[in-house]
Amino acid sequence: PGAGRACRILIADDADLNRELAEALLAGDNHVIDFALDGEEAVRRVQQGGYDIVFMDVQMPRMCGRDATRAIRALGGFTDLPIVAMTAQALPE
Repeated sequence: PGAGRACRILIADDADLNRELAEALLAGDNHVIDFALDGEEAVRRVQQGGYDIVFMDVQMPRMCGRDATRAIRALGGFTDLPIVAMTAQALPE
């Protein structure tokens, strides 16, 4: 996506607060933002196509973000789709 261009973004996260925070951070640039509540839904939405980037929670019910990312890559045609891992877990170090 070029600078200044609105993007179609998928946020895959099962936590309401995390989705709301991500949306608030991205909403000011007129992006089109869709949501998936688990990895299976994220894979289905990506299959429908049209996303410029996916923000994927690592830990979700039914299918975790790692497995969903593997499934998306296995579909073919999505090797250049940026998938950014997110997690709310904080490590002490």
